[in-house]
Amino acid sequence: RILADMARWDAAASAAATAAASQDELHAKNEQDQLANSSNVSALQLVSSRARPEDLVGVLEQGLAELRREESSTMASLKENFDRQYSSGKERSAELLNEQGRLNNTREQVMFQQQQL
Repeated sequence: RILADMARWDAAASAAATAAASQDELHAKNEQDQLANSSNVSALQLVSSRARPEDLVGVLEQGLAELRREESSTMASLKENFDRQYSSGKERSAELLNEQGRLNNTREQVMFQQQQL
């Protein structure tokens, strides 16, 4: 009778352990799915949640795609800024050249008048 009770307890403990392990696996899988579907996942989060290598590769690919989008956006912004500043610089240069020409003419006129005096 004691052996039978011990066998039942052992079976119950084994079943509980199996159920707990299944729940842990299910919880880990759900966590992995949530992390994999999240757009702001770090590789460390994925590794710490017992992820598979395929999940990590997917996250890295998503991160790389995001970096490419950011790079493209940044390059467009930089080009726009450069073009605007370049155009402004060309206009300023033309203004300064015109002013220099005007000042040179004024100096020549003053020098001519000094010579006549």
